Amino acid sequence: MIYYYYANSIKTNKKIRGQIDCIDRKDAINQLLNVGLNPLFLRKKTIFDISTSLSIHETYLFLYELSNLLQSGISLIETLNIMYQQANSRKRRFILRDIINELNSGKSFSQAIKKLNYFSPFIVSTIHAGESSGNLSYVLDLILQQIQIQIESKKVVEKATLYPKIVLLTLMGIVIVAIKFIFPQFIELFNSYKVDMPFITKLIISIIEFIRPNLVTFIISLYLYFLVMKRINSLYYFKSISEKIKLQFTFYKNLFQLKSSLEFSNLLGILLNAGITLKDALIILEQTISSPSLKKQIKKSVNEIREGRDLSSTLKEQAILSGTLISIIEIGEKSGTLDTMLLNSGKYFEKLYNHKLEKLLIWIEPILTLTLAVIVGIIVLSIMLPTFSLATQII
Repeated sequence: MIYYYYANSIKTNKKIRGQIDCIDRKDAINQLLNVGLNPLFLRKKTIFDISTSLSIHETYLFLYELSNLLQSGISLIETLNIMYQQANSRKRRFILRDIINELNSGKSFSQAIKKLNYFSPFIVSTIHAGESSGNLSYVLDLILQQIQIQIESKKVVEKATLYPKIVLLTLMGIVIVAIKFIFPQFIELFNSYKVDMPFITKLIISIIEFIRPNLVTFIISLYLYFLVMKRINSLYYFKSISEKIKLQFTFYKNLFQLKSSLEFSNLLGILLNAGITLKDALIILEQTISSPSLKKQIKKSVNEIREGRDLSSTLKEQAILSGTLISIIEIGEKSGTLDTMLLNSGKYFEKLYNHKLEKLLIWIEPILTLTLAVIVGIIVLSIMLPTFSLATQII
């Protein structure tokens, strides 16, 4: 749990505000005393407090501004103070204030952001390597390049899923209007004239009569179902099972390989380029990667590298990554240019992955359009068939 604290520095007698990750209140007090802070006030973080998690765009803007100011020759603490003064949101000021307080207490920048848990293990470790080598600006640029790739890939995914979302919302709108306004009038008309209705009309009327009295409950239940499924799929165990099932389908497997190869090559390339050893870089990568299958493969590779095996040979046993990438890694290991080759291959896999998603969009659009047309056609047909029968009876 997170506790906010207001403490007095035992050495400098300065008042410091911040937050601490701890087991309980007693643990928070012990942690503060161990680092030379005498707690004056402690409060447990609640759901009403400002969220300190940064989105991918917020992370990019934060690091972009930090990199630019550092490159202009300003010291780190001065840079953070400038960013704090210019911050236009409470959340950003809150984060910057905490980092500045940690720096003032004697911690390095990487130690501060690691303790405060505002950034991913990948960013923390890369910044730590940059600080250690004196190349903080350089590694920040590498991180920004990776985040930019993630943002671009996310845009492509959003573009690919936009049309399906529009079709789904349109379909839901049509069904709700039909259930609420159109079908009740026709049902009353057909019943009053005792029209002999076809099977399709009877089936749809039965479904509507079941849903209509509980339409609001049905919509809320559907919404809650999607929320629960989203939550379940975010759990590691269920995510692992879901991924194994999806990997049985060739098309998904190909797309998964490209995405995994893109992430693996870019992230590992940046970590190695920052001066982190291969074994440590893979451990950091395991903490950063979201795919359970790839996590398992990386963990296995780390154990086998400790036994003296090459990275490329440990990756060949599983078809998680692209065969092309494994060949590139093998060449990079032999030539001693693994970091450079990984970064270059990352650009290749980025273009390939984005192209594959755009190609998928080309196939999805007509399929969804046809599906929408079929469903609307069935609704129209279920109304028109008994209407024609009614017209014949009247004539």
